[in-house]
Amino acid sequence: MHIIGSPDLDNLENRAQAWYQYSSHKAYADSKLLILASMYALNRKLRKAHSCVSVCVLHPGVVRTDLWKHLTFIHKYPLGLIGKFLYLTPEQGADTTLYAALSPEVESVSGCYYDNSQPCRSARLTYDEDFQDFVWDKTSALVKNLAETNIE
Repeated sequence: MHIIGSPDLDNLENRAQAWYQYSSHKAYADSKLLILASMYALNRKLRKAHSCVSVCVLHPGVVRTDLWKHLTFIHKYPLGLIGKFLYLTPEQGADTTLYAALSPEVESVSGCYYDNSQPCRSARLTYDEDFQDFVWDKTSALVKNLAETNIE
């Protein structure tokens, strides 16, 4: 999903004001793209600090979840029917997470994107260090602002 992400970088903090302005699928795709960029930025920071902490991003596959719960029946019904036969169960979807957490093969590997327990390439934009830094800085500022707002 991250490949189709296209977040509005100037307005990451803005939320839809009306129901018709929001798409759960767009929000999901955008968030996945931003997560990957953030992981690559974090990995660079950890490597620069000579940290032994590893970071990675995982794609568990298409898993039967409630992602489509906001769709209309006309869309939800065929997806649910297809999903019974083609989508992974939540247990199967956990395989890549378990692989990354427990496999000795990835113990010292950092800054990777895994799909189906295999390292793979992410969208070209996620490798752009300027984009990674922008996402990191923007997210940090948003979190800091939110934290300060909630403390007061």
